[in-house]
Amino acid sequence: MQINSLGSLVTSAYDTARSNLRSMAEAATEQRTPEVTPALAQAPEPAAPVNEVPQQVPGQRQGVNLDSYA
Repeated sequence: MQINSLGSLVTSAYDTARSNLRSMAEAATEQRTPEVTPALAQAPEPAAPVNEVPQQVPGQRQGVNLDSYA
C-alpha cells in the first residue's frame, strides 16, 4: 500500500468519525425530554403471619439426614 492511499484512508476515516459524532451531538440536543419528577413510592403492606403448619404428604422426603437412615 502506498503512502498516498494510506493517507487518503486515514483522512476518510477521520471525516466519517467526525461527521458521525457531529450528527449524534445534534440529535442529542434536539431530543430533549421534559424534566420528570418521580412519584413517591408507597410502602408495602406487611405480610400476614403464617400460623399453619403444612401437612406432610405420604412418601414425601423428610430431609437429607432422615433419608440416609431410611
